[in-house]
Parts: sequence; structure tokens; C-alpha cells
Amino acid sequence: MKDLKYFICLTLIIVSSFCCAFAKQTLISSEPVEVWETFISNEETRRKTFISYAELSDDIDYLFYYLKTAYAGYSELLQNGFSEKNFREHFKEKYENSEEIETKPIMKEFADFLSRFAKDNHLFILGNNAQEWNSANTFAIFYYTNTFVQKTEDSFHVTQTDSSAIKTGAKFTGKTENIFYYPTKGKDTYRIGIISKQKISDYNFSFDGTEFSLPVYDDGNIQVSFSPKYHEIETASSIYISLSSFKVQENNSKFKKGSEIVLKKFADIGKTWRNKKNIIIDLRSNNGGEIGYGIYPFYAMTQENPQNYFSDFKKLNNFSNNFFFEQLQTTSPATLQAHIKYFENLGLTKSWYYKNYKKDYKINLKNPQKLVDIQHCDFLKEIKTYFNGKVIFLLDRSSFSASEISPLFAKRILGGNVKIIGENSAGCIQFGDVLPYQLPNSGIAISLSCKRNTFLNHFENWHGEQYGVFPDYWSLGCDLNETIFLETNDIEMREKLKNIEFRLL
Repeated sequence: MKDLKYFICLTLIIVSSFCCAFAKQTLISSEPVEVWETFISNEETRRKTFISYAELSDDIDYLFYYLKTAYAGYSELLQNGFSEKNFREHFKEKYENSEEIETKPIMKEFADFLSRFAKDNHLFILGNNAQEWNSANTFAIFYYTNTFVQKTEDSFHVTQTDSSAIKTGAKFTGKTENIFYYPTKGKDTYRIGIISKQKISDYNFSFDGTEFSLPVYDDGNIQVSFSPKYHEIETASSIYISLSSFKVQENNSKFKKGSEIVLKKFADIGKTWRNKKNIIIDLRSNNGGEIGYGIYPFYAMTQENPQNYFSDFKKLNNFSNNFFFEQLQTTSPATLQAHIKYFENLGLTKSWYYKNYKKDYKINLKNPQKLVDIQHCDFLKEIKTYFNGKVIFLLDRSSFSASEISPLFAKRILGGNVKIIGENSAGCIQFGDVLPYQLPNSGIAISLSCKRNTFLNHFENWHGEQYGVFPDYWSLGCDLNETIFLETNDIEMREKLKNIEFRLL
């Protein structure tokens, strides 16, 4: 895989809302709040280069209004030691006597301060047109060795290594978290490695009770595309589908029409290709976006005669709320205004969900409240499907958000017929429904989630925020085609997927 700064994928990448009408809710808490005009950034937003201290102070007031009333992770920030007082004092001491303050360094300072307390990979400080960003979090990378072990009963023994210090047959006596199932090297074979949030070049692993320092390597990731690109490759028994983004483009975007076409094609997978034995879905370096497009194909597999994404939207919404989306949701005047403006930017003012947000905002204004609800669903209920083949997802460290939820939703529907191949994803779905709340003076925005997803607890592939969705089969780019072949046995497709390690095909 080509080396590239994977942070570029950030959820910039604004993850739009999907479920806005909950089926089974319980009110957890409510508290009165003020109503401030809420702003969100869009593709035309520009950051002001310099501001005064008074303007910075006003922006910080707005920042805390957004955090307190719109952010589903605010209580966790406080639990982790975040202090409004300390935040304000930091910027007062540094900038109170400044005649003008450059805003670009402020972006980094906001992110650095929040990073001490946040564990939310959707939390970014955004600048011009969301093309500037500072992350308040880190992402864990798979670092691999060239040492492999095979499972025999309850132990693991070395079958292959490039280390002269370790003998073939040596027993691995390290931690199970350092073994990664790697079937292209043989049955019950695992690769030794480590998931790390820090950049490393070597690590100590234990064999026969002795620690050995082994070099570790980073496979990199493929090129990122910020506009949705879609491609299909077909054989008699399989279909390969790649998609670079689930993001819905704004009304004035030059990519608007093209994105609508490719997202519709992806949404139609579940009815167009349900006769195939294998559906291979390549979401490597997919930067996320509208969740609905990522889950509709598998909802369609539960329907004998599915229509299309827009015709079935209400049914999809109800289905996912009843059988998948266990969530805690924060609703306030700020979140409702933000969603209204978001859909206005997309030109979706006639949509069902836009009208629901308008209605809810009007109701909330009568008695302005911050409401926290929990949504319940029946996660154990068996679901009938009309697809008997396999679905194979390809993920990497730059598979964000909607591209992480899509394979989990597919597993919920199709169970063991879904396999994930590659490396761990970005790890940014603990919090969802993200929008860029803009500070009025500087034009800086902070991406905040109003939902916390609890459905993740049902999936063994999920390893937590910052660590992401782990694959069923780990694979470097150079072994990816062969790993896919292990599942499909499709010789023709293996030939057509040559060079898949370098890009989306």
C-alpha cells in the first residue's frame, strides 16, 4: 500500500445524520438551556485570519455553549478532568493583552487542549472549507513483523520468521493481543504484531519465555479521494465494488450530481447483485459520510422486492432503529438548528427528515431543553434475508465512520456470511451524527456528535474508539488479493483484482 498521511481522511468529512425518529425511547435527563443562534460551516466557509481578544473570548463562550448543549461526549470530558475554568484561563493568560490574534494557531491550541480529555475520533477543529483541521485524538496503527505462528491446541509455535535469533518451532509466550489471524500463510496461522497509537520501529515479543526485540513495519494506506468515486468489476460468480466516500455533496458543489449517481449505485447493491455468490465491497480510505447509503444495501436484502433508498427511507429508518441503532441521543436547540441548516445546505428542504427537525425545533422552543434519550432495540431477533452468498469488506486505517458501520450492519443482517479483510479501521463510530459547529467571529468550527452509539457492544470486531473495527482476516496490501481468493475461490476475479494493493480498482 502506498504511504500517505492517513490523518488526511479525517471526518472532514462531516458525518451527516440518519436516524431522526426513534422507535423506542426512554428519557434519561432534561435540563433547561438558553437558545443561541447556531452556526455550521460549509464548503464556502472561510476562517478569519486575525481576531481581537474580545472576539476570541466571545468565540470561547460559543465553544462552551456548543459543548454543553450539543455534544454527546461532554460528560466524559468532565469525567476525564476537563475544566472550563482552566480552558478559559489558559487563553486569557496568553492572549488578553494581544492587539490581534492569529486564528490558525488557535485551532491547534483548541485541539491540543481537548486532546488531553477526549476519546472521540470525530472531534476535530476545522478551518477553511474544512480543508484545515487539527485532531483532538489519535489513531492506532497495525505494525507487523515477518514472524508467523500456528495454533496447535492451546499454544502457538513459530512456523516462519526473518529473525535469526528465533528458531522455527519456538513457542510464542507473549500476549494474545499481539497475534493476528493471517490465513494466507496457512491454516490457523497468525502474524505477530502490535496495534500502537505511537509511531514505533521495534517491539519486544516473548518466545520460549524470553523477550526478543523485533523490527515492526507500517504498511501505509492507499490514496485518498475526497469526492465519491465508484467502480464495479464483475465475474460470473462475484462482483467487486469500490466506493471512496459516502459524503453527500452540498448543493453548490461541482461533485453534487456525480455523488448522487454513485451513492445511488451503491445503495442498489442489495437488489442489483443479490444473485451473486460473492459481493466484494472495497471501502479502504473511504472517508465516511451519510450512513444510510452504507446500510441500505443490506436492509434491501431483507426485502423480497426492495424499491430504492429514497422510497424505502422511512422503512429503513424504522428497521435500523428497531434492530440495530442502540444509541444515546442529545437533542437541544443547538442540535436541531444545526441539522436544519445542514439539510438546507444540501438542498434537502423537502425531505422527510428536514421537516421532522423543523417540527422538533418548534416544539423545543416552547420550553428550551437539552434532552438525553436512550434508544432501545431488539438486537437478538433473527432477521429473514433473501441473499445466500458472501459479502466481503475491505477496510484499512482510513476507513472512517459510515464505512465502519456498514460492515457491522451487514454482519447484523447476514451473520457469518460477512467477512472483513485488511487492517483495523480508523475507529471513529463511538460517537455519531457529527456536524461542524462554527464559532461566529473566527470562522473556526468544531465537529461535534450528538449521539453515542451503544450497539457496538454487540460486535467482537469492534475494539474501541481510536482502535476501530478489526478484520476477520488480517492482510497487508501485497496479500490482499490472495486473502480475498480464500473466501471466493473465484480465479477470474483474482486475475481482475491484480494491483489491488495500490488503489481502489
